[in-house]
Amino acid sequence: MPVWSPQCASWPITAAIRTVIELVATLSRLAGMSAVAVILIDVPLHSMFPLLLEAARARGRRGGRPPVADADKRRIVLARHADGESIRTIARATKLSVGTVHNVVSDHGAAAAND
Repeated sequence: MPVWSPQCASWPITAAIRTVIELVATLSRLAGMSAVAVILIDVPLHSMFPLLLEAARARGRRGGRPPVADADKRRIVLARHADGESIRTIARATKLSVGTVHNVVSDHGAAAAND
């Protein structure tokens, strides 16, 4: 089985992770093991996760689930709430969950309090 080489990686990777992978590949060649097995044994994913997130942010990727309420729905929710409608009624009308409407209203209140 050929040893995985960092030069064949087509996905972007930080210099620190690249260095770790190169070191692991070299050690695996010396030990006669596949690099993947050595990585799984010696470099746990949770230790590389912050570096991977940082690399993704540097490429402009935020990650996570996209927000349910876009800017238009947020405006509608805030206008209806300002008119005195209940959160439940707004949720039914905009086809958002009660929790989402509550979060939009509370986030707007928190942002207004910070200004």
